Amino acid sequence: MEIKLGRGARKPAFTGVYSPLVVAQEDVFTCVKAILKSRVFTETEAVHSAGLFFKGKETIAIAEDLGRHNALDKVIGAGILQYIDFKQTLAASTGRQPLEMIMKCIQAKIPIIATKSVPTTLAVEIAEKSGIAIAGLVRGKTMTVYSHPERVV
Repeated sequence: MEIKLGRGARKPAFTGVYSPLVVAQEDVFTCVKAILKSRVFTETEAVHSAGLFFKGKETIAIAEDLGRHNALDKVIGAGILQYIDFKQTLAASTGRQPLEMIMKCIQAKIPIIATKSVPTTLAVEIAEKSGIAIAGLVRGKTMTVYSHPERVV
């Protein structure tokens, strides 16, 4: 992908996610299961749920919203209020992972995102370039790691 800049424009600095965080597969399954336990979600599957987990083990926040983007914003906000080091977190979400969800993780410096659904092709491309691992189709005892598989052992 080539980006052409207009006259006077400067190329933005790379905003990669540099983190030593590595999580176990079992922790990814546990985090996704945790966001699926919501009463409203289990009864209706009409809302999205997102969670933020310290080192993939400790729940920082779980939130629901009609929009998956808003649910992720809520848990990022909860992490900000708790002065969390986002480079040590895993985000989990119930919805599809388009580019915008990955961009939120880049801005917050979250190195791993997991979902029961799938990412878009562009989301995987940008995640790969920015250092974010995407674990998708996290269901039962299977998952697909689309980018940076070294973060999920």
